[in-house]
Amino acid sequence: MYSRITTLVILFLPVLCSIMWHSTNTAFPNADAATFITTANHITSKLFIDHDIFGFMYELLAHRNWRPIGFHLLIVPFLLITGGNIMLTVGIVHTLCVSIAVYFLYKIFSVFSTKVLSALGASILAMMFHIQFGGMTGPLFSETAFIPFTLGALYFLMQSDFFENLKYSRYFIIFFALSLIMRPIEGFLYLILPIIFYIWYGIRIKKINPLHAIESLLIASIFAVILVFSADTDYIKSRDGENAYNIYLTGLYLVSFVSVSILFIFYYFKKYKNYLPVGNSKSYIKATFSFASLIVFIFYFPSIEELFSWIYRTSFGDVVAHYSNDESIVERLKGVSLASGYIPTFTILAIPSLYFLISSFRNNYIFSEDGSSNSQTLVIIKKIKKFFSKNDSILFQKKTAINLMLLVSIIIPLGFYIFSVQSITYRKITPAFLSLMIMALLFILSRLKLGNIRYVILIPLLAGQLYAFNSIINTEQNIKSFHKGTKTKIENAFLGVLPYPVNLTPNAHVIVMSELDLILEKYKIKDVAIAIKADGDVPIDPFQLTMLSSSKAYNLAFPYVAKYNKDNLDFIDGKEGLLLINPLGKMENSKKQLEILENIVSIGPVKALEYYYYLTLEEQEADVLQGVPFYNINRPPSANTRYTYLLQLYYAKDLMHTIGWKEIECFAINEKYSGCVFRKENFK
Repeated sequence: MYSRITTLVILFLPVLCSIMWHSTNTAFPNADAATFITTANHITSKLFIDHDIFGFMYELLAHRNWRPIGFHLLIVPFLLITGGNIMLTVGIVHTLCVSIAVYFLYKIFSVFSTKVLSALGASILAMMFHIQFGGMTGPLFSETAFIPFTLGALYFLMQSDFFENLKYSRYFIIFFALSLIMRPIEGFLYLILPIIFYIWYGIRIKKINPLHAIESLLIASIFAVILVFSADTDYIKSRDGENAYNIYLTGLYLVSFVSVSILFIFYYFKKYKNYLPVGNSKSYIKATFSFASLIVFIFYFPSIEELFSWIYRTSFGDVVAHYSNDESIVERLKGVSLASGYIPTFTILAIPSLYFLISSFRNNYIFSEDGSSNSQTLVIIKKIKKFFSKNDSILFQKKTAINLMLLVSIIIPLGFYIFSVQSITYRKITPAFLSLMIMALLFILSRLKLGNIRYVILIPLLAGQLYAFNSIINTEQNIKSFHKGTKTKIENAFLGVLPYPVNLTPNAHVIVMSELDLILEKYKIKDVAIAIKADGDVPIDPFQLTMLSSSKAYNLAFPYVAKYNKDNLDFIDGKEGLLLINPLGKMENSKKQLEILENIVSIGPVKALEYYYYLTLEEQEADVLQGVPFYNINRPPSANTRYTYLLQLYYAKDLMHTIGWKEIECFAINEKYSGCVFRKENFK
């Protein structure tokens, strides 16, 4: 009884931290997260505004944003429950995802260790931003759900007993499909090698019939081929260009080649099946992968073109065109370690490392059977052989399977992080990092020789994380964005880059929306483009405004632009109104900012990759601009950011009328920033 209560209390601690963080935070989710809320709002508005239950059901099935994944479907029910309360919904979704992750971490650990120790290990990992925020420094990104669903897929795969257990095989189907629906590429890259290894290991110990395994892979590959073949190539060409089409063809040929190869292998082994090892004929492996593939196929079939476009743009196209990263591999991996809180990270990894190091030194060589040292075989080789030896123990099989599944799951995500421009975000390395940490903790928790030392190690780690978390939540700083706070040494050491909750009130976005409500109603404007610098010190995020307008009578849009051309403003010409917020401060100070604006606008596309102006304002009373020739080279300015400065230059020179816009009203946001609303001059 005491052990059960202690376990529950420990497991509840990261969940409580999530609740406290969100109860303290006053800022709406931004960037990708805001688009998920916008999509969910669009769906729920069919009930809240239109009172159309059939329209709601249709939109629930059919409506996607430009990321045609299913994360918004997790948000919809909680928006309905909270009556459209965005902040409460965000808190509930996050806390739910953290709870699911804690549960599966605990279940994985508890297979090999005691309840209390398993709870300690699960809670320590769940306190990291990889679990709390999915590897992001802000709330409600799709990785928040992807991580727990992927952990669930790994756990149920392990518990399926090589697909002999029907109940756990069914659960694996659900969580495997959910993982791919949340993040299709990351889910595939993370889970494909563990699944292949698990099947291979099952064949090796005669739990899985090899013909059934090959047939299962064949079924999955056929679904993939049909899905890829169903894409409208004309749509791909028209939307993303010839390069995207060539990449699509490469993917099509690759998927087809894999499928045909599996087909030939299947018929070859079927011909010589009498020579193959015999597995369990009652295995549910074929049904498992058939149903999992069918679910994923049904979900993505209506939007396969959008899926490809999203993958292409975020991997090769315009979304990452301005990304660059000159950090070495060592610097990138060091950044990951520090970002996760270096004390828990290095402590957990150091213990198994020291064990194997000491073991290797103690038994540098093993002797041959005659007592000589001629063989000079390293002890680690003997241990590896023992690890892979056939063992009838179910516990041994599970431990072997989960460790090696975790080990192989690291390979592809790690390579993707190291060699991709996407390494500027930690979320790409989160799956690999968690696999490594789970492996290290499994070693610590199951090592009986460590005894009570395990408690001496783990309890202070969790206590330090809780102390640092409490410090972040109750900071005396005025936090205006999730990553703008200055962390103490303790906070950095135990939590790394875990974001601060924003504590400034009133929320600047609420102020802007209140002003827009009045202005747009007064001038009967319904369709408004937003020109806002989407980074830096500007207190307004365009995606958040778009999100908030999704439940309004008017529509705000942040027209995404792939390429910058100062002579082409077509992306806003079709709008009735325009909201411009000065990225340098007050609109009325624009004439004093002409020189700096001219310098920014004159920077060419190539030079912008090397230099950009990150601008700050001195004290309000000085009213003097300070230009600093510095910008994060890892992520030079986007086309939208450059257009914002261009429009601000037009405003500063009183030239907005030359591009067809008339100023109607301006308003203050706070003591440093203001904005203006413009109307299309030919609008009636």
